[in-house]
Amino acid sequence: MNKQQLAAKIWASANKMRSKIEANEYTDYILGGIFYKFLSDKEVRFATTAQMQKKGKL
Repeated sequence: MNKQQLAAKIWASANKMRSKIEANEYTDYILGGIFYKFLSDKEVRFATTAQMQKKGKL
């Protein structure tokens, strides 16, 4: 499966889901995604800082 096929499959899945979800329910998914991104970024920063401290660079 190449990138274009994967993208087409993802869009098809999104279109299928979109018909089943009301517009106001999208905020739950969007906010959840934003929160997950926030936590992910925090974890990366924490791991990077810990690694730099371990190496004595901080």
